[in-house]
Order: sequence, then structure tokens, then C-alpha cells
Amino acid sequence: MSDLKLGITELDNLSEKNDGNTPKNVMKKVRKPRSKKVNKLSESQIKMNHVTSEQKRRMLVRSIYDDLVEAVPDLSAEESRSELLIYLKTVNYMNWLYKRNEVLRTQLVNKYKERGMYNKYSIPQNLIWEQKRNKNPNA
Repeated sequence: MSDLKLGITELDNLSEKNDGNTPKNVMKKVRKPRSKKVNKLSESQIKMNHVTSEQKRRMLVRSIYDDLVEAVPDLSAEESRSELLIYLKTVNYMNWLYKRNEVLRTQLVNKYKERGMYNKYSIPQNLIWEQKRNKNPNA
């Protein structure tokens, strides 16, 4: 905290600008200007750190794609390098899941109605999945 050295100064004699709502004495923080950042690493170390960070980022993204390949039934390990194919098949699978969820909810509601329990029970919220629609119909 000693590096920051925050100081406090009083500003007096504001009475000529005082409109009755502001106090006569105002406290203001004065900060010491920051010193210039000194790089303790050489250019080659900076570059190596950047390359390493980028490799870690790529590995993380790749592992996420691999997880999608495992989760989506239409995808296989041979297709796992095509990001566009992963996106398209994932979206198709999610749309199928939405439609299937909707069918199952409809069946559940019909069973409740058949048994005369429709007003007594409601579908649990964790079974209801509403798909977000695009606001732009041309998209």
C-alpha cells in the first residue's frame, strides 16, 4: 500500500461557489502517477509465453469440440476436425431434442387430462424447455 501513497488535500474557500448544497470544505484524493511498466522478460521469453498461451487456448477449444463430438450422436471422431460440421450437426441435434421435449410434454399433458388430474398437477419447470426464436425472421 506504501507504493500507491494516496494523499488527501483540503480545498478551502469554496464559499464564493457555494450554492448551499455543497460543503465549504471538500476532501479530494490525489493519486501518485503510475510509473512506466518495466518489462522484466526478454523479447524471446515474451514470444515463448505468447506461443505457450496460444497453444493452451487451442487445446482447450479442441477439447470442447471433442466433447461435442462425444455428446452429439450424429458426429463421429472422423468428423471431429470440421468445425462447421460440428456446429451444424450440434444445432440439428439440439433442434431435434427441443421437438422431442415438446412431444413428451404434450403426451404428459394428455395423460394428466385423461386421468382428470390436469388441474391438480403441472409439468415441472425442469422439463420445460422453450427454444429462443430469432427476432430477425430473415436471419
